[in-house]
Amino acid sequence: MIPQNPPMQRSYLLILSTLMLACPSGGLAADPQVVVTIKPLHSLVSGVMGPSADPYLMIQGGASPHAYKLKPSDARALSTAEAVFWIGPDLETFLSHSVANLAPKAESLAMMDAPGMLTLETRSAGDWHGSVTRADGANDHDHGDHHDPHVWLDPVNAQAMVDAVVAALSRIAPEQAATYRSNGATLKRRLDALLQRAAAQVEPVRQRPFVVFHDAFQYLEHRLDLTGAGALTVNPALGTGARRVAEIRDLIRARGAACLFSEPQFEPGLIETIAEGTDVRTAVLDPVGADLDSGPDQYFELLQSNVDVLVQCLGAVAQ
Repeated sequence: MIPQNPPMQRSYLLILSTLMLACPSGGLAADPQVVVTIKPLHSLVSGVMGPSADPYLMIQGGASPHAYKLKPSDARALSTAEAVFWIGPDLETFLSHSVANLAPKAESLAMMDAPGMLTLETRSAGDWHGSVTRADGANDHDHGDHHDPHVWLDPVNAQAMVDAVVAALSRIAPEQAATYRSNGATLKRRLDALLQRAAAQVEPVRQRPFVVFHDAFQYLEHRLDLTGAGALTVNPALGTGARRVAEIRDLIRARGAACLFSEPQFEPGLIETIAEGTDVRTAVLDPVGADLDSGPDQYFELLQSNVDVLVQCLGAVAQ
């Protein structure tokens, strides 16, 4: 009901007309319909969009993006999406066909193609000693099987991802662009602080070698100048034979690896088998934050928890 008092009526109509000009439908400007694949990227997108937004998260809990299959709810979310943020076909192979069939005006942004991203060549499983990892920030490469898709585990890459998300959302909802830019700037400052804190934290253990189950942590290792020695597998969806298990056990002994890291998404029994008969300690690293609540703080909790685990395990060996 419109207020009957004339001064109040004029004020009411002025406010109403202003809102209608700002949003032709007559309501407040709505957040874009956004779909995001993995928790760490969802965290950054949520941080850019702000607390009122609710981007759809596809891969929940401890599911691995390497083996994920689309659900009916995912298909429904994609059918109305105005923007889809994902890492790229090297990680979310299940999404390539669906992204190609999005509505014509929908934004699809693969983060491996975002401006300013550092990408590293995929390493072979086994011993990394003497291997050369090439950094390529020009984004003029073919992905294929040559580039490691776990790009989000570098906080500097996360800053480039934030910039890409701000730009894409600002194209979709230009009336909210100033909010996206402000939120993005705040996120980038938090990422700077996170990186500085992590670099100081790992300094005492940087040169202590470690082995991982799955080569998912190359970007964190590269950014913090850590000493990864090798991995049991590059693709955790593939089985691991007895020969590779024996090779990794020999690698642990030869390199004096301090720690062997598993992941919550995959069976821990194999890691215990490898560690048996060696002095290596075991711990769990998580590239996606399976047990962390989704939301704008998830990325920061994920990076900090992995750094804490690295320091605790590698540091405990020298005590």
